[in-house]
This record gives sequence, structure tokens and C-alpha cells, in this order.
Amino acid sequence: MNHTRLWIVIGVVMMIAVATVLNYYRPETASSPTKVNIDRVEKRKETHQSPPPITYPATIDQEKLIGRWFRIDGRYVLEIKKVHPNGQLDAAYYNPRSIHIAESRIFKDSSREKIFIKFQDEGYQGSSYTLDYEPQRNLLIGTYYHATLKQKFEVVFALKK
Repeated sequence: MNHTRLWIVIGVVMMIAVATVLNYYRPETASSPTKVNIDRVEKRKETHQSPPPITYPATIDQEKLIGRWFRIDGRYVLEIKKVHPNGQLDAAYYNPRSIHIAESRIFKDSSREKIFIKFQDEGYQGSSYTLDYEPQRNLLIGTYYHATLKQKFEVVFALKK
């Protein structure tokens, strides 16, 4: 085999290996089906920096947020343990291992209160959730921003009873 063919074979093998590794370690996928009608999820411009602090009494029934929220398209779990009066959340996230949360809070965007979760962990640096609470259906609906891929994915969490 001449040197040109050898380099082509090495290049193809390397591309396949890199694609396999990236696919295996990718924390979220866009192709996961959702079984809940999320047509009410509004398309809106979002920034993925920290939201402003909440500066008013929260109107979300905070006790209803407490619990383990399971993402309907995978094994992702958001556990909200406590909502503080200033809007800060005591929360944990699992995929299935624990992922470090750098920031978690309720904030107001226009007329709606939202939940913001920002990660700071290997493979998750800067990735975040921005979620609306839907009390009629007891769902958290919103977007996951995958910072590494610079992509947004629509997501839905349901509270485990």
C-alpha cells in the first residue's frame, strides 16, 4: 500500500473514531421523541447568560415545584429541593450521574416567571435550562442550551408523584 492510501485510511479511521466519541459523550440529543404536545412552547429569543435576580415576591406556587422532575425523553432528572424567598433554588441534576449546578433560580422574563439552571461540569460547561412551569399540566417546558454544540433543544419535564 502506498503512502497516500495509508494516510487516507488513517484519516477515515480517525474521523469515525472522533464521531463515535462525540456521539457517545453528547449529553443531549435532538432526535429524542417527545410524547407530550409541546406546541405551546413559544419560540423566543434567549440569552444563555445568568438571568437577572428575582426582585419581587414569586407568584409560582413554590411548593408545587419541590420534587423530582423527569425529562420525558430520557433519563435526565432535575430535583428541586427548596425555593428560597429571593428566588434561589436548591437543586440537583442527574444524567444519570450527578452534574454540578453552578446557578439555579426563578427569574421573570416579560410577564412570565421561569426556572433557570446553569451547569458547570465536565461536558456541560455553560449549558443551561430555561423552563416555564405549566401548572395546569404540572410540567416544566422550555429549552436546553447545549453550550458545546451551541444548539437549543425543546424539553419537557414531568413531576414524579
